[in-house]
Amino acid sequence: MHKSDQIAVITAVGGIVEGDAPEGAIGGKSLPTLIRTARLDSDVKAIVLRIDSGGGSKTASENIRVELEAAQDSGIPVVASMGSIAASGGYWIAASADEIWASPTTITGSIGIFGFLPTFEKTLANYGVYTDGVATTPIAGGASAIRGISPAYGEVLQSVVEAGYEQFLNTVAEGRNMDVDAVHEVAQGRIWTGKKAQQLGLVDEMGDLEQAISSAARLADIEDYSVWHVERELSVEEQLLRQFAETTSSSLPKITSNLISRMTNMVRREFGFLEHLNDPNHAYVICGNCPVLP
Repeated sequence: MHKSDQIAVITAVGGIVEGDAPEGAIGGKSLPTLIRTARLDSDVKAIVLRIDSGGGSKTASENIRVELEAAQDSGIPVVASMGSIAASGGYWIAASADEIWASPTTITGSIGIFGFLPTFEKTLANYGVYTDGVATTPIAGGASAIRGISPAYGEVLQSVVEAGYEQFLNTVAEGRNMDVDAVHEVAQGRIWTGKKAQQLGLVDEMGDLEQAISSAARLADIEDYSVWHVERELSVEEQLLRQFAETTSSSLPKITSNLISRMTNMVRREFGFLEHLNDPNHAYVICGNCPVLP
């Protein structure tokens, strides 16, 4: 054992989206980068992924899980620690962990998938706006926000969804050492409390983050260690925006600040979900029945 031994704690909070993501979201590129940073550090002996997410992009979820699996393949135990919500894509990224910890009231499960592509052809038609075009194949241009989805492309999207669900089932079955049919019985988009999920075999232990960290140390066979919270560095733009927000909030009258906050929250509730819908295959693992994270 060495005093330099570390347990890397990586936090995954918010919707799961493709690419890099700002604070409050989980990026299919940015989170694997943090996991890779921990994996390549020789002092890191175990990784704890703290999850508070109702899911998002299926492609991004798999990218994250694959990077965690790479850490396991290199001999680093991975423990998933669930917060208030770890469902659908939030469960997908936890499924292959060596251990999954949750609280009795954690909302988890929601093993399911759907396809979604927002289109606005009817709205545009109300304003007399129409489009047309020529395609060389039945599915070329079959998915358009302004023209809608063609029947041929709809069939392609349905096949993507069905294959994605089978992949989800197999991922959980392999990670939890369960039969695929048994996973299907507790899947189909249904949600469970952490305690019930433990009874169903989807969760290993009840406990908080500190207990998950202690368990990770046990799996790594270390006693003397420090905890490293692996965090993404803010870009210059993000630092400037944060400074601006802090300065603005302190200089505006309180009533104005409250009004802006209410308006911002209203817009976020109505339209904020759209920013999460960037999966390249339009396939999503999102818990539709889970409460929205603040």
